[in-house]
Amino acid sequence: MNDFNEFVRELSKGFVSYKTLTEMIPLPVLILLILFIIIAGVVVYLRVSIRRQQEQIEGNAERIRIKGMQRGLTKFQMQILVRIAEIRNVAESTSILTDPETYEKGVGAYLVQARQMEDKNIPLESVCRDIVMTHEKLYHHSDVRKPLASMAEIEVNRLAYLMTDDGYFDIGKVVDKGGRGFSIQQFGGVKASGKFLPETQVRCYMWRSGDGGYAFGAPIVKSEGAQLEIAMPEQFERVEADILPFIDVNVPCTIVPPPGPDEDKPLQLDGLIFKLDENEAVIRTNEKLQFNIPYSLEFKMDEFRIKTASRIMRDIYFKDRTVYYYNVRFTEISNAAKTFIRNYIIERRTTAGASQAG
Repeated sequence: MNDFNEFVRELSKGFVSYKTLTEMIPLPVLILLILFIIIAGVVVYLRVSIRRQQEQIEGNAERIRIKGMQRGLTKFQMQILVRIAEIRNVAESTSILTDPETYEKGVGAYLVQARQMEDKNIPLESVCRDIVMTHEKLYHHSDVRKPLASMAEIEVNRLAYLMTDDGYFDIGKVVDKGGRGFSIQQFGGVKASGKFLPETQVRCYMWRSGDGGYAFGAPIVKSEGAQLEIAMPEQFERVEADILPFIDVNVPCTIVPPPGPDEDKPLQLDGLIFKLDENEAVIRTNEKLQFNIPYSLEFKMDEFRIKTASRIMRDIYFKDRTVYYYNVRFTEISNAAKTFIRNYIIERRTTAGASQAG
């Protein structure tokens, strides 16, 4: 009976019988064992936490890349977007898809890193250009816009890449404009803004989605901290055009293969252009065409005759209707014809937009 009572007393102290834990395990060993268990628990927790955070980062990056693909970003522009998003904390990274302020806050830190890790194969000027284009594609996307008649027409809240004759550069946002010039908020911080002083000549680059890139030179009129006043330029250059999307058309065309050795006159095949952009067309015909030979494509739009060399890129065949669809790229086209097609697309797109808005 006494033995049973002793057993109960020992059990109530720590669920061990007859001998205490310290009698079973030496105290130094017990302390080390407890420390090992605590350290192992912390390591497991950190590894699980890091793995979950990494999975969240990868998931956010994937969502950002998908959005970038939908907006027509290049591979390098998507890399820039993901990196700027990662500069923000993980919880905020995906907000970059809809919030331009999140993007703009990350640009300054990204520029600091870009200066430190300058790649000779990718000039910083090219990096800044892609930052400007990425911002426009994400937050001001448009299929088509009419080209600017003057730089006074540029919209506010657009980014601009700035560079001095001495090679200093920065990116800023047009926060206001007037008849005399632009007000630009720089992103590069005090160190960068100190290089952009009044009377300094700067080269500016802006890009409009659905239109293209614009460049001009102008002097700095006023500089207060990271706020610049740049004179309105009288002259500017449209340095590149944005690729316009296909429009639906219904234009008969003639497809002319190269003449064979025994043919005096080349064969002419009938077709129909039903999608068109500046550089490509999708045509429909009942005839099977060859991928490895060039074709001449002839058609007329608004009494303007166009003749261009073309090459087949891909095809779709509907057997039940005996109809072939070919995506062809224009390999040789005159500047006049290319300009006409671009203006035609812009007119069609802007007219359609105005009709829908009304």
